[in-house]
Amino acid sequence: MVAHGGHNPNSAITIPDFCRSQFSVQAPIAMVYNPAKVPIYRETMLEVTMLEENVPEEDMPREYLNPPDLFPSLQFGFSQIVTTSPGKTVYLSGQVGWDAQQQIVGPGDLRAQTWQALRNVETALTAAGSRMSDVVTMRIYIVQQQLAHSAAISDGLKAFFPQHQAPASTWIGVAALANEDFLVEIEAVAVVQ
Repeated sequence: MVAHGGHNPNSAITIPDFCRSQFSVQAPIAMVYNPAKVPIYRETMLEVTMLEENVPEEDMPREYLNPPDLFPSLQFGFSQIVTTSPGKTVYLSGQVGWDAQQQIVGPGDLRAQTWQALRNVETALTAAGSRMSDVVTMRIYIVQQQLAHSAAISDGLKAFFPQHQAPASTWIGVAALANEDFLVEIEAVAVVQ
């Protein structure tokens, strides 16, 4: 089965045989103006495929990891790490300033919590067979009262990631995190080559 993007048959994407139940959606993808200044929408057909409910697990390998060097997160309903194949993409749950015994490292100290969160990211990646240089993107949630002190986060990122391998990052100011002692939480996605 092949899906075509837009009206260009050369932009075909091959869909695996175990996918089916296709349907099409039309949506404007860009708005352009002609010389008469009349809006024109370019539309594309997008074939969306749904996976069969009973896809054999070996066709969609996943690994859920909860290493003992990180706090036991299953009690809160999430894994510390999920990896997928082919290739290997590693998705980390948000890491905070907790140590493996669920003790806050650096209460009230954004720098200490950032460094602990980054050490936890490193620990989780190692458990998944990855490393910090494999991180491609991060989301960093910062409690709003700490935004003025965000240089501590920059310092941590520079210490843990070589400048030429700094991952894409989004910094998000939030009213609060899951625990009132948390000042920062870092999610990461890594791709193992």
